Amino acid sequence: GALGGAASPARGRALVVASPRSSVPRATLRFTSVLQIFDFHDSQDTGHLSKDEFGGAVRACQQLLPPDTETLNVEDAWINSGGARIGFVNFPQFSAWVEQLGLGLPIGLKLAEQATCEMEFAEKVLMTKHVTWTSNQGGMVQVVDPALLYRLQELLTSTHKATDNWTRDRGCVTHGINACSASCASQNRVKVPSGYTLVAAYCNQNLHLWGRYCLFKETVLEQCLKPSNVQYRHVPLESSHSLDAPLDERCNEWRLFHGTSWDGCQSICASNFQLSRAGTGATWRKSPEERGQPLYGYGIYMAERITKADEYAKPIPKDLPDAGLHCVVVSRVVGGRCHTITGNEIEVNQLRRDIFEGPYHSILGDRVAMLGKPYREIVAYEPDQCFPEYVLVYAREYS
Repeated sequence: GALGGAASPARGRALVVASPRSSVPRATLRFTSVLQIFDFHDSQDTGHLSKDEFGGAVRACQQLLPPDTETLNVEDAWINSGGARIGFVNFPQFSAWVEQLGLGLPIGLKLAEQATCEMEFAEKVLMTKHVTWTSNQGGMVQVVDPALLYRLQELLTSTHKATDNWTRDRGCVTHGINACSASCASQNRVKVPSGYTLVAAYCNQNLHLWGRYCLFKETVLEQCLKPSNVQYRHVPLESSHSLDAPLDERCNEWRLFHGTSWDGCQSICASNFQLSRAGTGATWRKSPEERGQPLYGYGIYMAERITKADEYAKPIPKDLPDAGLHCVVVSRVVGGRCHTITGNEIEVNQLRRDIFEGPYHSILGDRVAMLGKPYREIVAYEPDQCFPEYVLVYAREYS
């Protein structure tokens, strides 16, 4: 694992500790990277630290600080790192918290071992992976490369489902979405587009989100390569096109659609997906409830087909360019070890345990294979495992 082998020297001090994970009594380890501290306290190799495990990691960091440094408050650190929101801390969250301490330790991932902060790591990964950003400009940058625009149109064309493509989430002609019975909606179906034409595309050059994503991806990749009671299996998806940069099949790196509003696209590209929004969209719920219970629990729901994502896309407002058109986010997503669910018997709390305390990183809700439904859905449970890469503005076509 990450604790074995020779370690590169750190600019900060190295900590020598007794190892509770070693079979050799009083074995010692030298913490010379952030990843080593994280892996050492991640006792079950889940990729997450529980609150108790996080407390141990905080105390390890305390010993790396100068002796006269004020004692770190575990409760404050837990809140500041994001642990209080979901009950666990992943490696990007831990790395960002450690960076604020000024320890000077390298992150420790093989892709850029000597990087000592998230932004430095992100920049090195950009160069290593040959990801093409058109300028030094940050944020959403319009795509003008004809070859890339052609490939993005092909993505829309190839992932459209031409038959058996209506679901309840597209709505009822008479009552709209979430406002009538399933039988009423089925008898008065909103027409499904026959195709989608790309009008404009924007590349999200957000280095901060890219850095968080790369940290998450590399830690998941290391987990997928380790022995486990759940063997890693590559899961091919319809939307996983290479576009301008290949995807990594060793950790189920995918490209997936998420339909939303224009404001939603901008918000996601600026600060990533917000788990607090889960269940507030088209999720079926009883009136007058503002939030429903999504099928696979509260997470980030994405589609491999544009036809499914388009069900949740909203018209662009009249006061904006491209008014009346629709938009989707195309994200890179690290699926890692993917748990495929094919039936209707879904125990949401167990799914959460399988992700945060077990061997899995994502859910593939395959309601096609056994149940004969139109679509499969993919659920990620942490924003850091997603990078909102493109926003596509498109026209719905009707034959």
